[in-house]
Amino acid sequence: MVVGALVKGLALGLGEGMVVGALVECSASRLGEGMVVGALVECSASRLGEGMVVGALVECSASRLGEGMVVGALVECSASRLGEGCGLVQPQ
Repeated sequence: MVVGALVKGLALGLGEGMVVGALVECSASRLGEGMVVGALVECSASRLGEGMVVGALVECSASRLGEGMVVGALVECSASRLGEGCGLVQPQ
């Protein structure tokens, strides 16, 4: 795992089944196997890795979220799974 900018967290577990308690800010960072986030990831009590769950907000610019998945602009998720069998909540 490589983080390009800043990681802020409470009770952080880094590795497989990673749990972030507060906030993760990344620039061209790798979060889990094959996953690249180009802009910013904000998470609240989220799991980053296989079967990733994001509790708050994911903002991406031409980023890859999971294998073969490409998001061109913005993804907002509430308790959504990003990765295999990904479920997305589209912004309104």
